Amino acid sequence: MPNTRPTVQSPMMLTLAQEGGLLSEDAQSIPSTSEGSGGAAPKSTSPFGPNILLIGMFALFAMIIFTQITGGRKEKKKRAAMMNALGKHDRVQTVGGIIGSVVEVKGDELMLRVDEASNTRIRVARSAVQKVLHSASSPASESPAETGNA
Repeated sequence: MPNTRPTVQSPMMLTLAQEGGLLSEDAQSIPSTSEGSGGAAPKSTSPFGPNILLIGMFALFAMIIFTQITGGRKEKKKRAAMMNALGKHDRVQTVGGIIGSVVEVKGDELMLRVDEASNTRIRVARSAVQKVLHSASSPASESPAETGNA
């Protein structure tokens, strides 16, 4: 049987011959030893590479952490502004659920009047205030539910 393999005449044809591009049908039908024996894996066709999913997960994780940090800072600033604005005659609710009016502010302590009839007063830590229900310094704007004219 004559040799059907063409002679290599240029470097490009040599490359094609090495890759199996210029082999005859008989030579192509012969199984090579590298096929099926765990040879080189096929190359990834993704334009971004094989690690794009890993990079995307890290970016998402970083974004979640960033939003958590900035959200916490906003809440701290809001609470600090509320604590600094506490003054006499503000109606507040404590963490324990006690509702009263601020009578006196001394450093880190507040004196709350919790009962108007018996003039009951309690001393609480300033940090125990959960929210301000009605501020005496804000303009008096009553909603229809508060006035009874619904």
